[in-house]
Amino acid sequence: MIRGLLLALCLTLALPAVAQETADPGDPYYWTDRMPPFDDGNFAPAFAHLTEAIRQGRERGFPNPDWGLLFVMLADLYRNDRGNAGYALRLTEEGLEVAAPWGEASAEVRSMLNVSMSYALADLGRYREAAEVGRLGLPLYRKGLGDAMADTYLAEIEQWEKGLATEANTSPLELARAALVEAGQAVDRGEYGRGIMLASRATLPEDAALDPAEVRRIAAEAGMITGRALYTMGRAEEAADVMGRAIDAALDVAATNAAGKPVWRQDPGVGMKRIAALFFWYGRAVMDLSAYDEANWSYQIADQITEDPMMRTNLLYVRARLMQLQGDEAGSRDLLRSAADASRAQGDEMQATWAEFYIALSLAREKPDAESRRQLAEVTERAVAERADDSQRTDRAFFLSEAADSLVNFRDSNRTALDFARRALADRMAMMQQSADSEAGTDSVARETSALVARLLLAANNEASQLPEAVCPPPDAVGMGCVIVLDMP
Repeated sequence: MIRGLLLALCLTLALPAVAQETADPGDPYYWTDRMPPFDDGNFAPAFAHLTEAIRQGRERGFPNPDWGLLFVMLADLYRNDRGNAGYALRLTEEGLEVAAPWGEASAEVRSMLNVSMSYALADLGRYREAAEVGRLGLPLYRKGLGDAMADTYLAEIEQWEKGLATEANTSPLELARAALVEAGQAVDRGEYGRGIMLASRATLPEDAALDPAEVRRIAAEAGMITGRALYTMGRAEEAADVMGRAIDAALDVAATNAAGKPVWRQDPGVGMKRIAALFFWYGRAVMDLSAYDEANWSYQIADQITEDPMMRTNLLYVRARLMQLQGDEAGSRDLLRSAADASRAQGDEMQATWAEFYIALSLAREKPDAESRRQLAEVTERAVAERADDSQRTDRAFFLSEAADSLVNFRDSNRTALDFARRALADRMAMMQQSADSEAGTDSVARETSALVARLLLAANNEASQLPEAVCPPPDAVGMGCVIVLDMP
């Protein structure tokens, strides 16, 4: 069996040569160069060393993909020395999330992580999953370490397949497609870190003995899922970079022909829906980065290739937002009214309400009078009532928190803002408690929740300032709230 630390060290040797004895703790090789010896069977110093390395890496944001090496080594230690395959699996998942945004530059590291993950799954008795992950990683493993080691690894994969007696010799392309489905479902549930990890697992090397057109299709679709997750986690710049590379995988160098139609490197085929979503989410990311012409181009491509009525409706929303950002609030509301009418004509009341919510937000921004705030509160309540199912907490929290943000600074609507913020916070806390996402994904939700808490505290302070017992700082004082003076017995 080629497993454990022997595996991690052999794979480390397969990486490109790097400068040794670096003095920068932000470089993962700072930590590998200083690895305590463990040839005496005492692995405790190595555990402490790698744990501290990853802790510091988290603080620094993992500035390069080779940090995944440390996750491989620590995962193998947990699995072999401490028998904790469950935690080893979690470490490999986090390592894949760390490596994913670097694309091809992280290919070798992702291969190591997938191999380590397959052994963790097998130790947990999840032989079918272990074999699937192993076959996905096998082409790049063979490329990096040669046929001899790859054949030995393949023999183990075949043993796992016999353990469940199903799906022997499944194509990596089929497994990649299945992983993409699971990744998309994870992102739909709001488990963004897990979605990134699964999309990273699905990415295959383009120069392996596989259909290169299909490999590029899968790379483009995986880029969409990763980019969408990063964007939703508030990392628009990284999302735009990932999805820009995915578009390069999907389109020819010219991108579009003279008529503005996309020119594919290969027909998207069964992946057309995800490719349309790729352009939709890329447009959203670059729009947030003020690249309005690029966003408009991307939305046009999505509109040309989608056959999904829901996507067409969503494109109306983002185009309306683009008009708002370019100063045309009235034009954006006209577009949103068209979207609401079209949705209602199709019997889709929830989508119609969504459009009307955006109209009310626009009016409250442009003309923040009592009537516009009343309308915003009314449509927010309607939208929330339509999404009473607990599976729609994400939508409810969005409506409530966005409305609270627009209402919080006005005395006649501050109490409503306080109520909305409390209800949004309750939904977010429930989402966090029930989440099965990775640490990176839950950290993202926690950051969004902290912003919501700040909004709630502002509304509460505004309410408290109206009490006769309140002693408040001057209006221009920053970071100071009111003090409530109570009579004491």
